[in-house]
Amino acid sequence: FFNNFTPGNVGGDVVRGAMLGRGTGNSADAFGSVFLERYTGFIGLCISVLLGLAANPGLPIPARVVFVAAGMSCGLLAAGSLILFPPAERMMLAIARAVLKGGAAGKAERFIGTVFSFRTRWRVLAKAVFWSLVYNLLAIFNTHAACLALGADVQFGHLAVLVPMVLMVSAVPLTLNAVGIMEGAFVYFLGLAGAGGDAALSVALVLRAKNLIVGLMGGVVAAWWRRRGVGAEQGE
Repeated sequence: FFNNFTPGNVGGDVVRGAMLGRGTGNSADAFGSVFLERYTGFIGLCISVLLGLAANPGLPIPARVVFVAAGMSCGLLAAGSLILFPPAERMMLAIARAVLKGGAAGKAERFIGTVFSFRTRWRVLAKAVFWSLVYNLLAIFNTHAACLALGADVQFGHLAVLVPMVLMVSAVPLTLNAVGIMEGAFVYFLGLAGAGGDAALSVALVLRAKNLIVGLMGGVVAAWWRRRGVGAEQGE
């Protein structure tokens, strides 16, 4: 719901961190966990893209698109590996102490500590990446169902490559909730698999409508959550 009012997925992450921080009483740890959830999601997305490209070598994707997707994936995976090195944590802490002062520096230090504390918690990270892969697979099935309903002739195997690429492009925070970006990405990538522009746009608009409906449901839940919190503060 909140993503509809901010670029990309920023709104949802901020609200999730704030709600989790209010519930746990530790905002630094809350935002650290939200950051790691988002980052492991990107890692799962990168793995999905690379697996899809490897499984569908015959899909006519321009070389520049393959290079960009593979480069982004490898870059994110390489950046993620920094969490394994204690010197990276010390460097981040030194930067935070030099740039920030007072309470802000303390929160930044706790945030960095939370992120790097997962260095030895492989099981938690593996679970997060696993559920990200499941999410991406469900997104592929979701898109495949929309294609079948609208008569867009796109093979499921091709969607296994193209949908993660659409999700990767849509994550770029340029417009509110990636409006226009997601639709353009669907038209371009589904076109590579032989879908006409009108059919591809129809698929994108159906998926956008579904997301808006689910988002409205999330708005209702958020309003209930806020009212419940205010009631609890007033002793109701």
